[in-house]
Amino acid sequence: CKASVQATKRLLVSHAPNVLAVQLKRFDFTPSGTRVKLSKRVSFPESLSLARFLSSDATSQSHAYYDLFAVLVHEGKSINSGHYFSFCKVGGAWRRFDDSRVSVAQPSEVLGSG
Repeated sequence: CKASVQATKRLLVSHAPNVLAVQLKRFDFTPSGTRVKLSKRVSFPESLSLARFLSSDATSQSHAYYDLFAVLVHEGKSINSGHYFSFCKVGGAWRRFDDSRVSVAQPSEVLGSG
């Protein structure tokens, strides 16, 4: 029809995995082709249901609910330098693993770390 129309992008999952790993694209390219780190914060819940993303013929709807148990964080202003640390849930409590240091972390710190 050669006309602009309202479009919707949609993703459906046909089989929910036992363990769900999500990686966010946290960089972009400038018009000159240079890769830059995105600085916008991303918040996320401590639990996630894929139920609304399952296809009608999904085979494993019982595995569509996930509890967050680890987050990897890059701290730094560019993609070429910085420091990685992680948050992991251990025995029901969050811990921050930063090189040789392990400390208690609050859920609000973990969920706002993205």
